[in-house]
Amino acid sequence: MKMVALISAAIVCLQIAAFAAPDSATTGPYNVSFDIGLPQDDYYLTVSDPMETETLGGDKRMEYSLYIRDNSSLNRFMMIKIKHLDAGKDLPIVTGSDWEYILDSAYENDPACINYFSDKRTIDSADGAVASMTHVEDSKTTDIYHALYQTTFDSNISVEIFSEYPWDGGTLQLLKTIHVEKMG
Repeated sequence: MKMVALISAAIVCLQIAAFAAPDSATTGPYNVSFDIGLPQDDYYLTVSDPMETETLGGDKRMEYSLYIRDNSSLNRFMMIKIKHLDAGKDLPIVTGSDWEYILDSAYENDPACINYFSDKRTIDSADGAVASMTHVEDSKTTDIYHALYQTTFDSNISVEIFSEYPWDGGTLQLLKTIHVEKMG
């Protein structure tokens, strides 16, 4: 009887491992790897074309976006946006407290965002911050998460993550496993 229970447990573990697997995508010169802890059949990836823009000060900025979209009727999504600012020099290191201040400034006084919380968090081995809130629009509520961090390999590159997935249903796992690297 114990042998049957052990074999059953092993089969369940193998099935779980077979369904939830790390994923990766290339956007521009960057490879993004992550594991949201869900079977890959539950979502699909979309990589947007790079977007070039210019800052008010005349510096060139490139943005590379990757979307993770839910295959169900819930229409949830995650966005990972990599921003490269070509300032001609290395930018100062941004701390977790700085990122938290940026998020707080954007959302704390927004009447459409209730139940707002933020905290510093290590993301991809870097100091970052994450905010959670409930967004209210036309009496529809959506729990959202917004995270920011600067890559450890280039101070001119920041990463923005936006998620409508539940905290324990994809978002937390993404924050724990995301890794951005420049190819070549």
